[in-house]
Amino acid sequence: MASNEIAKLERERERERERERDSNVCRQQKCDRWSPTFLPLIFYLYQKLHHLFAVYLHSEPQCPDCLTKIKRRKKNLFEVVQFLPNWGVGYHVAKAHWDEISYQITKINLYKSGTHGKAWGVAHKDGTPIAEAPKKISGVHKRCWKYIASLPSSGDSDPSAEVQTS
Repeated sequence: MASNEIAKLERERERERERERDSNVCRQQKCDRWSPTFLPLIFYLYQKLHHLFAVYLHSEPQCPDCLTKIKRRKKNLFEVVQFLPNWGVGYHVAKAHWDEISYQITKINLYKSGTHGKAWGVAHKDGTPIAEAPKKISGVHKRCWKYIASLPSSGDSDPSAEVQTS
C-alpha cells in the first residue's frame, strides 16, 4: 500500500510539472502572439512623436511628414512690452503691418491682469517724431504688435516714466 501511495504522489508531482511547463509555454506563446499586433501601433506612435519633435525643434521641416508649420499666436502691445524695462516706456513698438511708423511709449496704464490696459505714446515716422504731444495708442489689444529694436530708445534714461496699475 505504501508503494501505491508513493507512486500516486509521484504521478501527481509529474502532472504538476507538466501543467507548469504548459503554462510557461502558453505564456511564451501569448507573448509571441501579441507582440506582432502591437508593432504597427508602436511604429505609428514613433512616427507621430518624430513628427511633433521635428516640427518643434526645426525652423524648417526636415522630412516630408513635417510639412505643417506651427502657427504662433501673435501678441498684443502689453504682451510685447511686459519684459522690457519699465513696461516698455521709452521704447519703440509698431504694428506688424506698419513699415515706417512706430510709437515711442510714454505712459502705460495697466489693468490687474497685466495683459490689458491703455497706452500713450509719440508717433514716429522713419525714427523722427511726427508730433510732440503724446496721444493715446489705438488698437493696443489687437494681436499684431512688435518691438522695434533698431530705433534708439530712451527707456533707460527717462526718469519721468509713467506706469500705472489699477
